[in-house]
Amino acid sequence: SNELTNLDGLTGLTEIGGDLAVMSTTALTQLNGLNAVSTVGGSVRIESNTSLEQIDGLNALVNTDFGVYIESNHVMTSVGGLSALTSIGTDLQFKNNDTLSSLTGFSSLSSVGAHMEIMNNPALCQSAVDSVAAGVSVGTTTTTTGNLDGC
Repeated sequence: SNELTNLDGLTGLTEIGGDLAVMSTTALTQLNGLNAVSTVGGSVRIESNTSLEQIDGLNALVNTDFGVYIESNHVMTSVGGLSALTSIGTDLQFKNNDTLSSLTGFSSLSSVGAHMEIMNNPALCQSAVDSVAAGVSVGTTTTTTGNLDGC
């Protein structure tokens, strides 16, 4: 929704049986209200949100049965809100986030079931991406291209 400004009505929600999708919002700047969600039975999709600055509201998320897709969020600078995330059932994608410059706090992740793609984030230092990727067991492929080199 273009008019959605907060997720406060979801406070107290601890588990989502299917997908969690926050997509194509223009006024939402944070995900507070999801602070108690620890498990998602489907995928987490945070995509094409023009004002979303951070995802700290996902700080209790420990695992997803399917993928985590953080894509095309043009003012998001950090994914530190995923600090408790330890396992992803299928894919991890951080793609096309123009101002994503930090993976700090994203250090608990130990396994990704299928593919990990951290690519085309022009403000994200490739050496930080390489450091995170080195600590994660990935089922099939890891792709880390199009990030900021030489930093």
